[in-house]
Amino acid sequence: MIGRPIQLAAGHLSAWLVQPDVGDASLAVVVLNAGLLPAYGPYGLHTQIAELLATRGITTLLLDQSGKGESLPRPGFDRLQALEADFDTVQAWLADLGIRNLALVGLCSGADDAVQLADKPGVRALVLLDPLCKRDLAFFAQRYAPRLLRPRPARAVRKIIDNLRQVSRGAGGTATAAEAYDSRGAAPLADQRTRLRRFLASQGALFTAFTGSVSEYYGYAGQYRRFLGARRAKDGIPPKFAEHHLPTAEHTYTTQQDRENLLNVLVPWLEAESKPADRC
Repeated sequence: MIGRPIQLAAGHLSAWLVQPDVGDASLAVVVLNAGLLPAYGPYGLHTQIAELLATRGITTLLLDQSGKGESLPRPGFDRLQALEADFDTVQAWLADLGIRNLALVGLCSGADDAVQLADKPGVRALVLLDPLCKRDLAFFAQRYAPRLLRPRPARAVRKIIDNLRQVSRGAGGTATAAEAYDSRGAAPLADQRTRLRRFLASQGALFTAFTGSVSEYYGYAGQYRRFLGARRAKDGIPPKFAEHHLPTAEHTYTTQQDRENLLNVLVPWLEAESKPADRC
């Protein structure tokens, strides 16, 4: 395993490249910043991902996006313009290494950024950690139904009714209530849904994981599948979709056990998606 710092775009972008001693994977993994944290991620999570992937023959780039970590801002660029410019730079640099297929990994705002890049040529897999998600009827039922068994259930009933009205006001019955908790500047949920459905329809692979820290908008395994428009596996979501609920984990995976629980499902999934025989 070889890890080294690299400079891209004439020193504008900084990143850490982790390469295996030997590898034949058909794609590289690019890990985006989690919020304003530097490339190594919260509690070294991104570094752990890269090191484990290297043992399985996969190259990983831990990127400091423009204006984050050690990378310089792009004057005159808005967030989306800077994101796309960063991606184009990284993609061209990896292409010079002979790597043309990419998997994007993002936590929190990094997940939002990964969704924005889903339509880019060469993006074959997305890993979204605590992305935004619609709050649906099943979410509210699970969240508030137990309160009906407590004293003074009328208050719970009023709360349920208020939230059901909120759902019904969403366009086409789609609740956008999660955006009330969003300070991340993400694209609207309806736009994210459209982009991800298009990505999956093009044979892209999607991995999602939700921690207990986002219980304000995510409460049960399968909620994201419903957000994407499928109640059952055969309802249009292809098999290259994985959804995991880690309710005991904290948003930034503060404990080693939390990180191991994530890595135990994430790394094998990325390894499977990196196999040349599995690519279309």
